[in-house]
Amino acid sequence: MREEEKNILKHKKAIKRFSLYYIAVLSVVVLLLVLQVIFSESLQRFDLRIIKKIQSIFPQSLFNNDVFKFVGNLSYYYTDLYILNGFLCFLYCVFNPFVSFKIALFFNFAIYLHTISILLVYREPRPYWLDSEVKISACEAKFTGPGYNQFMATLLMLYFIIELKKQKIFERPILQILFIGPFIYLALIAFLFNMVYGHHFLYQNVVGLILAVIVILLADIFDNSLSTLVLKLGFIHRSSKEHKFMVLVGLLLMFSICMAFTLIVESNTLLKPEWIVNYKVMHFGVLGCV
Repeated sequence: MREEEKNILKHKKAIKRFSLYYIAVLSVVVLLLVLQVIFSESLQRFDLRIIKKIQSIFPQSLFNNDVFKFVGNLSYYYTDLYILNGFLCFLYCVFNPFVSFKIALFFNFAIYLHTISILLVYREPRPYWLDSEVKISACEAKFTGPGYNQFMATLLMLYFIIELKKQKIFERPILQILFIGPFIYLALIAFLFNMVYGHHFLYQNVVGLILAVIVILLADIFDNSLSTLVLKLGFIHRSSKEHKFMVLVGLLLMFSICMAFTLIVESNTLLKPEWIVNYKVMHFGVLGCV
């Protein structure tokens, strides 16, 4: 009886500890997002000066160099949805199907959450929308928020490290380094070129990095639930359709909440004329601008 009471007590403590971790992480996320929304304009003005100072260190000939532009574009676009999912499909065919499906599901959830937060909640300008003197390798007519490529690059690096350690796919350290090494390198390169080129403000890159760490912590906390969901979605035929439908309903509900929030604050997120003018200057002045 005493042993059972001890087990019950341990279980209650574990639940309490888990609840505290969960509340703490969510509180940090909410606080971080609210602070970014409140102080975004002042941070943008401050970061714009820093970006221009960093760019002034490098000669103009370097920005015109095709190799430098190629590396800059690679660091920015390698986390694109289509490229990333192509890599994840390759991973599914080469490695453990369960682990690969789990990684693919996790990353696509992360991309979905990041995308709707930017398009529907943040809707912040890019540095070259505010100042046409900012040097870039390519320009986009899409809103920004927490730096997407920095967010995904950090997420890729950390999650692959965690999963390889957990699943022991590569037991030899040299194989782990060979697989994880390129992701660490690309994450560092992404951070470097995000500072050199004005694709995102510096605070957006920092927020993207912090959010990636927080998402990884949440994924680790809910690892058992995520593994169970993967089994039910992709490997248990009887429950697959039902759980796919429930996931779809959950994602649509989340999208609806973000849309409702956007409609409430619509007057504060309209495009400003100078954003359009500066974008048009960049669009016609940069080769390969999209």
